[in-house]
Amino acid sequence: MVFLRLTLMLLAGLILLLSLLTWLMARFLLRPPRMTDSKATWVLKRLSPLDIGLSFTPINFSIRDELSKKPLQIAAWWIPRENSDKTVLLLHGYADAKVGAIAWAPLFHELGYNILALDLRAHGESGGTISSGGYWERQDVNQVLNDLRARYPTQTQHVAQPSPSPWSPSEQTLTLSSWNPPSPISATPPRLIITCWASRFPSFIELPSPSPKKCPTPISPPSARST
Repeated sequence: MVFLRLTLMLLAGLILLLSLLTWLMARFLLRPPRMTDSKATWVLKRLSPLDIGLSFTPINFSIRDELSKKPLQIAAWWIPRENSDKTVLLLHGYADAKVGAIAWAPLFHELGYNILALDLRAHGESGGTISSGGYWERQDVNQVLNDLRARYPTQTQHVAQPSPSPWSPSEQTLTLSSWNPPSPISATPPRLIITCWASRFPSFIELPSPSPKKCPTPISPPSARST
């Protein structure tokens, strides 16, 4: 009888411990730590597009939160390119922000794109406290794009989202239209990466297509490599 009682107590304690760990993991995943100015300065060495030589306009989008059914503010940076009718949408990864996504901005700006870099919900300067890893974010981005096209109809005749981190949950889920980039390419200049993606989707990204022989072979993301 004593042994049975001890066994039940140990099982109850184990279940309680597992429940607590599950709750903590869920809370951490759903409520990512925000990218602050001090963290961006320390880790990324930049605070805005001005630090990488690009002029920009801070803009906000007031959208409908499909989760709470209340207004949700989405913060973004609009980086214009003179006389361009195409726009690229830069999305960041988990616990990052638009200040991290603009690492690709100089490249796309040189290629003739307007750029919209935004903070997803519960990230950066945007509202919200829950990150769904792409489920509700997809609705947010669709509303942002509709608003963006209304504000800049000439500059958004063509919109692309290259997803520079294909294994990141947010970007992978939020991929727009038929754009599905390959796995990251090791030791390859960014310009060649973009043009190689363009060779696979010429009608969508509309960039010059290089010779297939020059495109390196994609490799698996870090999580899939053997240690």
